[in-house]
Amino acid sequence: MKGSVILLHNQDYWEISNIEIYGGTNKPNDQVAGIFVEATTAQRVLNHIIIKDCTIRNTLGSIKLYESSAVWVGVPGWDNKNGLTTSFNNVVIENNKIYNSVRNGILVWTCAGPGKESQFQKGLIPSKNVIIRKNHLENIGGDAILVLGSDKPLIEYNTVEHCCTQSGDPKFGKDYNPSSAAIWLHHCENGLMQFNIVINCEKLENNNDGMAYDFDFNCNGNILQYNFSYNNKGGFLLIMPTATNNIARYNVSHNDLSHVLFCVGNKDENNLVYNNTFYNELGKSFIVANSIFYNNIFVALKDAKISVQNPESGIFDSNCYFGNWGTKPKDDNALNEDPLLKPVNAKYGHWHLKKDSPCKQNGKLIPNNGGRDIFGKKISNTKKPSIGACE
Repeated sequence: MKGSVILLHNQDYWEISNIEIYGGTNKPNDQVAGIFVEATTAQRVLNHIIIKDCTIRNTLGSIKLYESSAVWVGVPGWDNKNGLTTSFNNVVIENNKIYNSVRNGILVWTCAGPGKESQFQKGLIPSKNVIIRKNHLENIGGDAILVLGSDKPLIEYNTVEHCCTQSGDPKFGKDYNPSSAAIWLHHCENGLMQFNIVINCEKLENNNDGMAYDFDFNCNGNILQYNFSYNNKGGFLLIMPTATNNIARYNVSHNDLSHVLFCVGNKDENNLVYNNTFYNELGKSFIVANSIFYNNIFVALKDAKISVQNPESGIFDSNCYFGNWGTKPKDDNALNEDPLLKPVNAKYGHWHLKKDSPCKQNGKLIPNNGGRDIFGKKISNTKKPSIGACE
């Protein structure tokens, strides 16, 4: 791709490491990339692309082009005919530092992923063995980390600070997809997002998203666990229609605003949100409830207020609701008391439960619970768990 500092075209078995890239001056109408690995006419699965220990600064391209990215690996397009024969295996992007990138930070983009009903076309080959780990991304114009079309991707121990800073800005119009988020999966199956931190994600006027995490279209069987989310203007989590059987558990959301939980499919798609802690002290937030919610702590104090929109569209059981509420859902085993959270690092939302917390061992027993809480404490498979992210 023109505008790339490092370009690999239909090549595999490459390792790129210990390189510093400076993108140069802003080119707002062009594709600009730091490291761009593309498979267009390879007609085979490309193996072993490793990008690690690099620093990439100022890849300032068009906010309207997903290909403008600090690191991009994939098959261009959405339903490209080459996706019927071309894909990637063993892509590892780790321990990189990325500053000031437009549009995106890290993308692994295969035309589509697994599943019986592709939203694109049948026969497209998903990427496999994709790992995005221990990267630091800061000041990203759109999406920070996106994996599209992958089987069992792993996104872990990444830190994202201040993303979605340009997507949705009215000055760019609407002739592109202005919606963006921090870390998300699209058309992925059996993926894992864990131990990530997302701070200060923006939500500009035309950006419908702006949240920390997202199970997007045709995501099936993915897990979001042990993550932290702070002060993200669009909220904590988006679950799109056609996303099925996904789980969000043992995460902490602190002062995430707007649609803190934006579940816009339907509850029959069996997306499960359980044992998370949501703690707000400022602003209004709301829950779009088309999912299943167990054992969560919802706290709205000081200047914060939280409501559930159309509460009958979701299933709520054994959650704790405390503070300033508008509409609450029907929850036959609701706990409407102070959960008595003990701050470990209150600024960034790390809390234990006090010894006399009513949330202790008062939750709904959930099988296959992952075996640990956000702090690593063991969780029983036979006894009632505590409510919230801390056992």
